[in-house]
Amino acid sequence: MNLLVQSELNRDETVVRLRSLLDSRSVNSIVEGYTLKSTATPFCVFSLDFRGWSGNNWFGINPFQFVSAMTLAVNENSGIEVIISVRRAIGWMVFWWVVGFFCVAGNFSASYLVLLLPVIASVLIWFVFLQRLVPVEIKNAVRA
Repeated sequence: MNLLVQSELNRDETVVRLRSLLDSRSVNSIVEGYTLKSTATPFCVFSLDFRGWSGNNWFGINPFQFVSAMTLAVNENSGIEVIISVRRAIGWMVFWWVVGFFCVAGNFSASYLVLLLPVIASVLIWFVFLQRLVPVEIKNAVRA
């Protein structure tokens, strides 16, 4: 996913705030000039892992845990080019589809299918929605 976010701050302040945002969300990153590249994003399997939680959105989930990799490049006009890899979110969706398939395949009946389709749809919507939270948090971090 590629997008462009505008910042009212100068380039140096924008880089400092973005680095602070990534550090607070447990994303390890390196800075190369005016570009931040993630080296590791939090991978939380169990709900007891504190890196999966955040107090900055209304449902308390750290959206950066569903991002595989991220590059933030601050342009001269203070525009931030955001490149997000969503392979991890796609992997989770495929995992839940396979789990659902095996649950239905062993004991197939129409009632299981009726219950499974909304679950698969909600997982898909959930991950897409969480992917949209990352740009919102970036916009909030570089707000003047």
